[in-house]
Amino acid sequence: MILPPPNVTGDLHVGHALGVTIQDAMVRYQRLQENIRHVAYIPGYDHAGIAAQRIVERFRTKDSFKFNGLDLVPAIQHYASERRRGIQEALHLLGASLDFDRAFYTLDDDHSNLVRDVVIQLFDEGLIYRQETVVNWVPSLRTTVSDLEVNHETIIKKQKIRVPTVKGLTILEIGVIFEVFYPFEDDPKGGLLVATTRPETILADQAVAIHSTRANAKDLSKRKLRHPILDKSLPIVIDDALVDPEFGTGAVKVTPAHSAADFEAGQRHGLALVDILNEDGTLNGNCGVAELVGMDRLKARAEVIDMLKANGTYRGTKENLPTTIPLCSKSHDVVEPKALPQWFLKTTGEMSKRAVEAVQRKHVNVCPESQSDVLANWLENIRDWCISRQIKWGHRMPIYQVNGKKDDFIAAKSLDEAKQKSGTEHVRQIPDVLDTWFSSALIPKLIAERLAKEVNLLVLQFQAILLIGL
Repeated sequence: MILPPPNVTGDLHVGHALGVTIQDAMVRYQRLQENIRHVAYIPGYDHAGIAAQRIVERFRTKDSFKFNGLDLVPAIQHYASERRRGIQEALHLLGASLDFDRAFYTLDDDHSNLVRDVVIQLFDEGLIYRQETVVNWVPSLRTTVSDLEVNHETIIKKQKIRVPTVKGLTILEIGVIFEVFYPFEDDPKGGLLVATTRPETILADQAVAIHSTRANAKDLSKRKLRHPILDKSLPIVIDDALVDPEFGTGAVKVTPAHSAADFEAGQRHGLALVDILNEDGTLNGNCGVAELVGMDRLKARAEVIDMLKANGTYRGTKENLPTTIPLCSKSHDVVEPKALPQWFLKTTGEMSKRAVEAVQRKHVNVCPESQSDVLANWLENIRDWCISRQIKWGHRMPIYQVNGKKDDFIAAKSLDEAKQKSGTEHVRQIPDVLDTWFSSALIPKLIAERLAKEVNLLVLQFQAILLIGL
């Protein structure tokens, strides 16, 4: 059995103690069985990419941090090494019957080599690919995060919350929706009323969408609207997949670069992809308003509303409850949908189909059984996994850009191999590292390969139990 590796970000807590106690009881029971010769209970440690880097970056702001004289990555290495020793001591104190001589670390050389080889294999098979689409972007961390690292907090009453930004804490009002009037280009007295929870993204609008059941929908789609702030016109498009005629005003602003649903609508209607956010969440020159450039997007919200009030297009707010707000599980920052070229692992199609079949055919037994349908439904609706992260700490992706071309990449074990494969000296390894969970998912394969090399282990069988939700 493999101990789910604790992150090298701090001390063990009561949840770890509970998990270890349950697993250790199972291991000791198996060791009592006459037909089982050896049971290995293997500990490990996870390098915890984003979390470890964030902690060390925060410590480096304090004069007392003893690794301040080092560059970022060496400082994280020393910090992680200390935490690994502390975790091992805590596991010893728990009395768990772990095989510490077989302990692993997700940045060990053999693990890193395995991760590299698997990435190359999946890339060559077309299962790892690059695509520009809307991803979860965390401005305070300046990186993407996976869907599972976004907490969609439910808000049931109107309130103001404090959220971190790169320029300090910001007060954000939640539970309201803002109504804005978009005048017709040929008749400014008429127009469409649009509702939005993110008025700052109005500066990236490329269209307004309506439902086909709306009165005079076809006639409306032949007309143009004036942007309520910028000197530009916007088309009116009919999009039943995007618009819920029962929600809000029945008209939806389309911002392809800052909404996953709007991105897909933009693809359907050939709309431009205009990204108005810098990596740190401040507005860039694409916003079209010079005085807002460099301002954090959440603080710019109030400025945009003031502009709308000044030109007479603001129509006030209405209660929007219940609602949700996407917060990063690591930084508690508001996660921004942002269009970026990123690397994905294809989990839809054959991979998810086989996983669903394993659940439905009871090859995987879920306890309680009532959650089997929940797991199958999640797998059926899974999205391809964004595996690239814009941080320094972790497994750097073994993918190389060829001749500086934006769509020409190869995967290789080294720079020399990349040059050999591409036939040119002009190759550059991309700076992105892998999502930590990608390397964690390969732990069973790593342990199987390690144990297979031990001559006294003729038969290798994994304890097929995964404890979650502790």
